Amino acid sequence: AIALPAYNSYIIKSEIRTAQADLLALSLNFENQYQRTLSYPVIDPATQAELEDKFKGWKPSAKNFSYTPPVNTSDAYTLKATGTGRQAGCNITIKHTNERALSGCQYADGDWL
Repeated sequence: AIALPAYNSYIIKSEIRTAQADLLALSLNFENQYQRTLSYPVIDPATQAELEDKFKGWKPSAKNFSYTPPVNTSDAYTLKATGTGRQAGCNITIKHTNERALSGCQYADGDWL
């Protein structure tokens, strides 16, 4: 009776950490593009499939999240992971300034990687 809720909490936190790592890896792809061309890639509107096609080396591991750049210009971006399924309501963002936010995530203490 005690172990099951603790295990569930562990699984949910693990999924959030995986989504954070996926989002960080995606931001590194945007930064790499910026270093090569002096502008961020503009993918508007972008779907997760378009992001995976643009960045061949990026494949997200978290299955309960979808990834999109809701704000994306040649000189700025904000990337977002939106929870689905049991992670519904969980939103994780990272901006080109490395500003990171976490909201609505169950069992999350607000810490980012």
